[in-house]
Amino acid sequence: MNARVGSCEMAATKPAMESYPARSTILGKRPRSSEASVDEHNVATFEPGGMPPSAPPVLSAAEQQRTSSLGSLALLPDALIVEGVLKYLGAQDLRTAFEVSRAFYTFAHDDQLWRNLCLRKWGANGSLTEGLCYKGTWMVTYYYPEGLPPGAPTVEVPRMKASAVVGIPSAYLYAKWSRCHMDLSTFLPSHDEALASTADRQIECVNGVDMTPKILQSRYESLNLPVLITREGIVDAWAAMRSWTVENLLAKCHDVYFKVGNEYGYPRKVRMKFAEYVRYMRTQHDEAPLYVFDDNFIEKAPWMSNDYNVPSIFQEDLLSLLGAQRPEYRWLVIGPARSGASWHVDPLVTSAWNTLIQGRKRWALYPPHMQPPGVDASCPLSSLKWYLEIYPFLPFHLKPVEVIQHPGETIVVPSGWWHCVLNLDNVNIAVTQNWAGKWNLSGVLHEMSQLGTKYHELYDRFIQGVKSKYPEIVSESSVTDDPLLEGHATVAGFVESFSTNSEVWLSRLAKVLDFHVIDTSLLAQDNIEPMVAGLNPVYLYCPLDNLVKFYSHVGGGVASFESEVLALQRIANSPFKALAPRLIAHGELYGPSVENEWRWPYTIQQHLTFIPAGFCMAEFTPQDWRSLTLWLARTLKSLHGLPMAGLPFAVQESRQFTVYLDNRVKGAHATQRRWGHITPRLIEQLPEYATVVTKGATPDLISSNFLHGDLSPGNILMEGLSECSRSGCKFVPHNLIDYGDSFHSENMDGLYDVAIMFATTLRCQKSLLYDFMDIYCPGWRDHWHTFRRRLCAYVALWEFDAGMKGIKRWAGVTGWESGWEEIEVKVFGDPMAGDNTLSTDVPPYTI
Repeated sequence: MNARVGSCEMAATKPAMESYPARSTILGKRPRSSEASVDEHNVATFEPGGMPPSAPPVLSAAEQQRTSSLGSLALLPDALIVEGVLKYLGAQDLRTAFEVSRAFYTFAHDDQLWRNLCLRKWGANGSLTEGLCYKGTWMVTYYYPEGLPPGAPTVEVPRMKASAVVGIPSAYLYAKWSRCHMDLSTFLPSHDEALASTADRQIECVNGVDMTPKILQSRYESLNLPVLITREGIVDAWAAMRSWTVENLLAKCHDVYFKVGNEYGYPRKVRMKFAEYVRYMRTQHDEAPLYVFDDNFIEKAPWMSNDYNVPSIFQEDLLSLLGAQRPEYRWLVIGPARSGASWHVDPLVTSAWNTLIQGRKRWALYPPHMQPPGVDASCPLSSLKWYLEIYPFLPFHLKPVEVIQHPGETIVVPSGWWHCVLNLDNVNIAVTQNWAGKWNLSGVLHEMSQLGTKYHELYDRFIQGVKSKYPEIVSESSVTDDPLLEGHATVAGFVESFSTNSEVWLSRLAKVLDFHVIDTSLLAQDNIEPMVAGLNPVYLYCPLDNLVKFYSHVGGGVASFESEVLALQRIANSPFKALAPRLIAHGELYGPSVENEWRWPYTIQQHLTFIPAGFCMAEFTPQDWRSLTLWLARTLKSLHGLPMAGLPFAVQESRQFTVYLDNRVKGAHATQRRWGHITPRLIEQLPEYATVVTKGATPDLISSNFLHGDLSPGNILMEGLSECSRSGCKFVPHNLIDYGDSFHSENMDGLYDVAIMFATTLRCQKSLLYDFMDIYCPGWRDHWHTFRRRLCAYVALWEFDAGMKGIKRWAGVTGWESGWEEIEVKVFGDPMAGDNTLSTDVPPYTI
């Protein structure tokens, strides 16, 4: 980082506390003890050279000073003393701490402790209701909110340095002081990070003139991807871009009370007159400064509504159907450097746009399935502290998506994305708004439907308002009385319970493990890790490294269970048994005699510890892409040729490949309409286009007895190498997992697996597909036009929309093409025409 945080060495200077009054004031008495004779410059560190093992450790004078000042508490680190003890004391107790010892005198003068007391005093439930007025330090603000009385002695509270009292050095206080005084004007990704941050770690920037509602929806909203939009055509006409300076706002809003936000902790908001806030903003030295974050700014300053407007590309906002009952949705945001927003997901999983009017913001984002490293709700970090203490130590594949936002630029944060924001300049002004549209409607409905939330009472009204416009989405997200959802109102709520209802699942795990005589002596919540597995609950029993997978009725049920068991058994009895996890046991939790209860079939599998390919691809070299491609070609060729003889049982009719395809064609209209990736015209054309796979015979060249069914990046495990191999590879592919979507019958089309793999894992890189086909099916070029159509039809018929998202994201399909033939050529190309594009500049996150 290029931010200037100063040296980490302590200055041996006489502290400013010598100017304090000698007697009791709001600052308390200076401690008197024999400690005063300690040499104030003796802060040397302990060096144990030559001491015999039996001798007690020799402490420096400074360490002796700390030990004698803290007594038994000297065993605790400074951070725990301040954040774990003093932080929870009241003002009178802190004043008493002044007189205990030099160390407590130092710690209790930490102005950030007094800031917490002030925020509680002026918060929503505090003892004072008038606006907060900052008086230069938080301690003075607490005791003299109207300023010091006439004739009172001048009170000087120093900005906490390495040691506020001679002889009490504290790296913790010095680090905090450094954060409180950091200049963030150059706090940008370092040169090395910038070199490593190709398009996979950056947000795509689009000229505002070129951005239309259609492009925003097809290219970004439908794929749930962030985007940065330049000012041209978006905010050029905004008067706010010229007139919303601090001076102008101060002239018009001098006495207006705004809500001022606290980045983390309690309370989250207080009230301040804008004039008082500006005074605070210009004089404060807080680690995470307060910032204006007001959702009623238009009501308080109506003239501001004339200075900006919602850009036309964001006009569809279904939450507007709630009228005056709509939850807070737009905010004025003003703050100094170091202020910002710590890691969070926007309320109701809405999407948001944020336009910066003045200053610069550093954004970091993670997709919904990746919780930011180091984020713990019980111990929140400010955005600055996260950047200083977590970010530098993240491996490349765990780095966030980042962007620096400049004045006039608008960033779109998609539904469910984690994000944190750090203001870099002395003044940063923005306006932001959350919205619900077609693409995030399902998540918004789920959030509203959850009992006990403040939005639940709006659910019925909202769902009636959008039912006429998007009935297929509403029906999918509606409250249901399905008894197998175990009391949950929606499928989404049911699935969410897999990771939140720990007591129920711990009990079920105990029954399964006991039945199979697997040691449960260590079965406890701390030893169980819920795994990301879509619609099925999966748990890792850490002590034995066993994976227990249950099959829900909404995630494929018995058919999926039987498919996975059959696949694992077939592979285990083949020469390729190392390819899949070992099946340890399987069964059903409840027998058929239990009424109104899902039987919960399950498998217990070996846990494979390698990394899903989706988490590695950010670091792939061109050699890694080719290595993975060739491995997949050889692996699929082997799996697709597994013999059919000796199958222990027959799969259900729904998992027979021809029946599955017929059902997919029949449901294609409703499915594609619900997904919304293509036009009604393309939807109507799909059944006829797909006849090539539903009615045509499978060519012998690609005939298969086994299909995996979901060769997406999350189901391919890879081993990371400590250093690049001689071939230039950083990763080695090892295993395929998750066989719940597999098919088992004769004469199936192996291109089904190839199509899914190409659209998701290979990310539509045509040259990789052609290399794959050279190994998988020699002679494929003579049949390419037929094969290409089959591949395209399988992507469109796949039951998951990751395939359609893949060809939109990686191949540039818009969904407004004239016909499927145009899509087919765009996605799969023509090798005879020299179409062998290879792109290694691709994002890391699986769509």
